[in-house]
Amino acid sequence: MAAPTLSKSGVTTVTFSKASIFPGSSPRTINQFTGISDDNTIRVASLGPAKQSFEVQFEQLTEVDIDNVTTFFEDPLINWGVFQFTFTDEDSVATSVRFLQTEFDPQEVSQDNWSLTLIFTVA
Repeated sequence: MAAPTLSKSGVTTVTFSKASIFPGSSPRTINQFTGISDDNTIRVASLGPAKQSFEVQFEQLTEVDIDNVTTFFEDPLINWGVFQFTFTDEDSVATSVRFLQTEFDPQEVSQDNWSLTLIFTVA
């Protein structure tokens, strides 16, 4: 099994020192507005296709891992969620994604031992 990576042409590739933990999740966000009118009729307005996302969780990452991921997302060619990039998982499955979380929140569990959850939206 290969280590997961974040990559994009023109940006230094990030290779994680640890594999992600399982189970992961891959929910779909349904872009519909629903409601019930005064006469109890269900109304649904479709606002576009469903968006697929997936979550990857890492434990026991080093501070170097966290610094590398932060630098990757801050690169002008990524700019957090502005531009898409490629996430390649442990099974070498590459997916074009964007990082559309509202916060980046690595957690230091102990000295140089970090936990990180990333949620990617499939581009």
